[in-house]
Amino acid sequence: MKKTYELNWNVSFFITIQLDHEKNLEQIFKEMNDYWSRSEERLLASNGNIFHVGLKLIAERAFYLIVQDLISVEELSSKIKDEEGFWNIDEKQGIKIIDCHWDGFDDFDVTITEVNYE
Repeated sequence: MKKTYELNWNVSFFITIQLDHEKNLEQIFKEMNDYWSRSEERLLASNGNIFHVGLKLIAERAFYLIVQDLISVEELSSKIKDEEGFWNIDEKQGIKIIDCHWDGFDDFDVTITEVNYE
């Protein structure tokens, strides 16, 4: 089952990511989280939801790449896999970046909304 999530930081940045929950995303996101320091803290802050942790990690890196290079969604999908601590972010892995927008930096108080099921 595919689900689409929109992550918003006070309307200044959003990214829409589709996850295919039939893929082994839990393991991918666990490894991604464990790669970085403060993994337990991050997991606790997301109420133990490893999917939200993974989504936030991807969104944070996407934000960094967009601000750094002001790149498109297509470029973002191919560039993020080259970032340290990240795996292929592509449909074969069950992860698809659909859209993103940055309208200046405001705050990193992220809201995650499930926008549809497939």
